[in-house]
Amino acid sequence: MLALSLYRTTIITPHLSQRFLAPVDAAEPVSHPLLSLSAVRSAAARRGPASHRGSGTVSPYVSRSLPLRDLLFAWTSRVKPSRISHSTTPPSLRSKPVMAKPRATSGGAAPAAAAPAKTVHSALVTYASMLSLLSLCPPFVILLWYTMVHADGSVMRTYEHLRDHGLVEGLKAIWPMPTMVAWKIIFGFGVFEAALQLLLPGKRFEGPVSPAGNVPVYKANGLQAYAVTLITYLSLWWFGIFNPAIVYDHLGEIYSALVFGSFVFCIFLYLKGHVAPSSSDSGSSGNAIIDFYWGMELYPRIGKHFDIKVFTNCRFGMMSWAVLAVTYSIKQYEMNGQIADSMLVNTALMLIYVTKFFWWESGYWCTMDIAHDRAGFYICWGCLVWVPSIYTSPGMYLVNHPVNLGPQLALSILLSGMLCIYINYDCDRQRQEFRRTNGKCSIWGKAPSKVED
Repeated sequence: MLALSLYRTTIITPHLSQRFLAPVDAAEPVSHPLLSLSAVRSAAARRGPASHRGSGTVSPYVSRSLPLRDLLFAWTSRVKPSRISHSTTPPSLRSKPVMAKPRATSGGAAPAAAAPAKTVHSALVTYASMLSLLSLCPPFVILLWYTMVHADGSVMRTYEHLRDHGLVEGLKAIWPMPTMVAWKIIFGFGVFEAALQLLLPGKRFEGPVSPAGNVPVYKANGLQAYAVTLITYLSLWWFGIFNPAIVYDHLGEIYSALVFGSFVFCIFLYLKGHVAPSSSDSGSSGNAIIDFYWGMELYPRIGKHFDIKVFTNCRFGMMSWAVLAVTYSIKQYEMNGQIADSMLVNTALMLIYVTKFFWWESGYWCTMDIAHDRAGFYICWGCLVWVPSIYTSPGMYLVNHPVNLGPQLALSILLSGMLCIYINYDCDRQRQEFRRTNGKCSIWGKAPSKVED
């Protein structure tokens, strides 16, 4: 599972670094969601170096090489709410150049126009990919739970069940219906985390400048919320007020409720983006499938202070990862009177990773998940359902299948996992340092370089 957390990161060595993005200072819509990098570079060349709006200084989070707006998909174009298209005809997905207003040079002449861009994928591939994820991810969550809990982790047993009963009937037979207990657990956890997000003190943190020139403001209290959550959860168990084993016993029902409830929540986000967007970083592509999948708003909020993406990504998704890791250990302890060393290693690594995440949460607010991905099915449903189900699956399996590793192997796996987590953290640290100094820093004793085409 640690590999899942590393796939977006690249180590900045003296000879290799990830390309870093620059902020935007205008809001011109683009026409296609899948632009080639050559078109991006052409548009960037026409605009010239980017800078902070009115400040004359380069953002501490970016370098001058590539404006962020040149990488945004067409459905993230800066369409103001008043310019939302309500046409029933989907926009063409054929290749078109980036429509940017060229800046005048010192002599007053505008730079030459760039060559037309080429698409990375066809319209068929684009729609097929989105519809596949929309339709296949929900049943996959239930199939994984069934495989880990009821099929002893055997994919073949799950396959044989579906083969013998048929795909539809077999899936219906193993898909648990949401129960009132499941809804109460989800609602209680969600309300508790939302309250901590709003009420706990924290330093003011400003995110990177958005494509429309907005600066999101956050309250950095994630680590406090994480500590309060774990202490409260363990205290409820210790004093006999609530038994976390109940969560495991109703896990399938909880996942089923999350699948349906989060889908409804994404519909709410879609409607909110049309009716009451929170900022000018919002708008429609004119295509309902794209808008639902990708999202309508970059920074949706309820009221002035409750940031929806911080809640879904951090306070519900990542927090549930840690809570479920602890839950699996408690369940195994209550079943067997002890916790296997394999479960201890698994739980320790997950808690270390999540602790690292909340310690660095303000850095996460500057990543593509927050500063680029809009609030739709892709990011919000994924954090509400995919993270607590898929990311916690090793512990889910180990509850009923304890493995005795022995001290040497357990310690080796623990240290190896901690090394992977450190590498992940150091990748993030290097990227932030590179952006903060505009590349004028030292990585491993030498000046870093960035990837060029």
